[in-house]
Amino acid sequence: MQRDLSDPLFLGLARPPMFAGVPAGFFVVVMIGVGEGIFVFKHWLVFVIGAIVYLAGLAVAVRDPNAFHVIATRWLRCPPTLNARHWGGNAYGP
Repeated sequence: MQRDLSDPLFLGLARPPMFAGVPAGFFVVVMIGVGEGIFVFKHWLVFVIGAIVYLAGLAVAVRDPNAFHVIATRWLRCPPTLNARHWGGNAYGP
């Protein structure tokens, strides 16, 4: 296994703002989803689903804190095309 030789200061400055171990934006989205779920469904199971989503996000954030930014950029900048299934990937030409 290769040892990480990066400067700790650089790693700290390049990391996104975190709250409770996950990026702050992800935490806000999960909490809004749980709040809306409680408001709509009025059931305790929404807390369990929110906890599972939070733990999955925590597992991703521990491995790579910038993964959520990469996923968001991929979804926003590279939308799927109609012929993706035919070509096995996005083909922007005819």
